[in-house]
Amino acid sequence: MSSRTRVLIGALLASGTLAAAPPTPPAHWTDGYVLTNGIRIHYWRSGGNKPPLVLAHGSSDDGLCWTNLAKELEANFDIILPDARGHGLSECEFWAPSKRRHHPDTALISLGTRPPMRDLFTKITSPTLILKADAQGELRKQNEDIARLLKNGKIVHIEGAGHNVRRDQKPRTVAVLKEFFAGL
Repeated sequence: MSSRTRVLIGALLASGTLAAAPPTPPAHWTDGYVLTNGIRIHYWRSGGNKPPLVLAHGSSDDGLCWTNLAKELEANFDIILPDARGHGLSECEFWAPSKRRHHPDTALISLGTRPPMRDLFTKITSPTLILKADAQGELRKQNEDIARLLKNGKIVHIEGAGHNVRRDQKPRTVAVLKEFFAGL
C-alpha cells in the first residue's frame, strides 16, 4: 500500500466517512448495561416472556450486527445481543474515538494470556451451536475436534458459506437454527 493510500485511508477514518451507521434496532427493543467482574458490558434485548437466546458477535462487530437475523427469531425468543468487551457501546468512551483516528497499518492483535480455546470449550455447559463456514479436509476436522469438547453442543458447517455465514447463506442458517432449537 502506498503512503498516499495510507494517508487517504487515515483521513477517511478520522472523518468517519468509512464508518457505516449501525442498523437501527426495532423500537420495542431495549438496551442497557450489565456490570460483572468490574467490566461494563452493553446489550440490546428484544424482550418478552420467552426463552433467552444470546447471539455473540465476532471481532470488529457489535451486537447489532445480528439485527436482521434477530428479527426473524424474536417471535420465539428473547434475543440478547451483547457488545463484547471493547466493541460497540462496551467500548471505553475515550478509547472508541481514538480507534477511529488510529492508522490501520499499526494495529496489532494480541491474545494476551487468554486460555486456549480447547480449555474454554470444556467449561461451556449450556446448549451451544457453532455455525461455521463451509470447510473441508484438515480445517473441518480441526473445527469438529474442538466442537466435540462442548458438553452440550455441536458444530454445523454451512455449505456454500464464506466467513460471514448468516449473510452468505441466511436461509440455510435460519433452517439450521430452527432445527437446533426444536431439539432443545
